[in-house]
Amino acid sequence: MTPEESSLHIGFDVTRTKAVLRASEQCRSDLTRIAARFPGGGLTGRLTLELELDDFLVGIDVLADWPYPESVVWADELSALVGEVLDDADRAEQQLQTPLPEAEWDDSAVEAALGLAWRADLTEFQRRDITRLLSLQHGANFSVPGAGKTRVGLAVYAAMRERGEVRRLLVVSPKSAYEAWLTESELCFKEPPLTTVMGKSPDLRAEILIVNYERLDRSLASLASWLRGAPSMIILDEAHRMKLGAQGTYGSACMALGPLTRRRLILTGTPAPNGARDLENLLSFVWPGHGRRVVTQAVAGGDLAHASAV
Repeated sequence: MTPEESSLHIGFDVTRTKAVLRASEQCRSDLTRIAARFPGGGLTGRLTLELELDDFLVGIDVLADWPYPESVVWADELSALVGEVLDDADRAEQQLQTPLPEAEWDDSAVEAALGLAWRADLTEFQRRDITRLLSLQHGANFSVPGAGKTRVGLAVYAAMRERGEVRRLLVVSPKSAYEAWLTESELCFKEPPLTTVMGKSPDLRAEILIVNYERLDRSLASLASWLRGAPSMIILDEAHRMKLGAQGTYGSACMALGPLTRRRLILTGTPAPNGARDLENLLSFVWPGHGRRVVTQAVAGGDLAHASAV
């Protein structure tokens, strides 16, 4: 069924930070009805409802009341994102309730996951973090500064590459972290991948591409093309720089690039410099829709110890 034949078509807007729902003329009243039930909902045209991606995913259950489900058409990329977010949310919830047993931190299992191409030493805490991150589709590492989050991020990439799930890594970081990423990529792999800092445009030969937050907005189209060129992973280093989410220049660019990748990972030792609410947009990047809900529920009672544990 084509979008023209559907009662409702659901896809991304051009910025990829919003979901756009377009109804047929016959279903205009139905679109108006469900628009009122979405958080932040409001028609942007006679037959068009535009929602922030987070708001759409938070209220996605509203779509269960669409009267013609058999004629709803989803854009492939948004459909895939929704499926993985819901699956990963279930896995994350299970892990919050049932922590990983110590046996799953076995050294040999971590080494097998990283493959023969890996050569760097790992601390016990890094192995624990790698195991936990690999058990999820996407993740976050809020270890204290100096804990080796760069190496953990590269190890997650190495394991994903070993599985054949990704072939490229985009690292978004401050300029001050460039040297760490360039050095660690040399130290961690027996045959170091071609790692470059982005110039005027992405290096098509690069396996690991590093870019700073300031360049994201004006390089969005070329970076999106680079990510689409091969199965990719994205890491946001010092991720608190995009804590404004879709309301900020850095955040909206990150939110647009995230769904283009197979795996999203954020790293920061200061995840909430202004309070727990800073976490909402960070985790919305990791798990659109579900991330914000987890933070909101965790801090609602005012118990900061509980919120920190979650």
